[in-house]
Amino acid sequence: MSDDVRLTGDWAKASRILGPGGRGAQGRIGRAIDRALLQEAQWFRREVIRGIRSQAPGGRPFVPLKPATIARKGSSKALIDTGALIRSIQVRRVSGGVFVGVLRTARSASGTGLADIAQIHEFGAPGAGIPPRPFLQPVEDRHGPGSPRRMLARIAGILGGDFGRFLFPIRG
Repeated sequence: MSDDVRLTGDWAKASRILGPGGRGAQGRIGRAIDRALLQEAQWFRREVIRGIRSQAPGGRPFVPLKPATIARKGSSKALIDTGALIRSIQVRRVSGGVFVGVLRTARSASGTGLADIAQIHEFGAPGAGIPPRPFLQPVEDRHGPGSPRRMLARIAGILGGDFGRFLFPIRG
């Protein structure tokens, strides 16, 4: 340890309070953060689905369908043929966070890969004449900047405003 750093206080007690053993603040706060992150991801998923149903994710209206497409499917609603795409939007824990989107393993009733369909809609397929109708990025653009504030509010709510008490004096 360097000569200009001096540790004082009951570090064994601090370790018990903040330690990863699950009983201290870090365990409690860590669980609250994990729970808040999953709540935020579920909220984001609901916003994506709401955007598809309203035909304006994140407040950005979809490019209208072509008349031939409307005639073929009998509806002017984009991305809502069978509901399979909406049902395929999932929340999953991943290393270091969460994933919100369509899993590569998602399939329609006919066996078509829904992740490929989602990618075509999100980014378009110019060769096939399909314009982009993004349903994830507009929601992120609109609501992403507020995520840290919502996360802090969620964590505070889960902890009941109690972020732990430090029961050791710090002198120096």
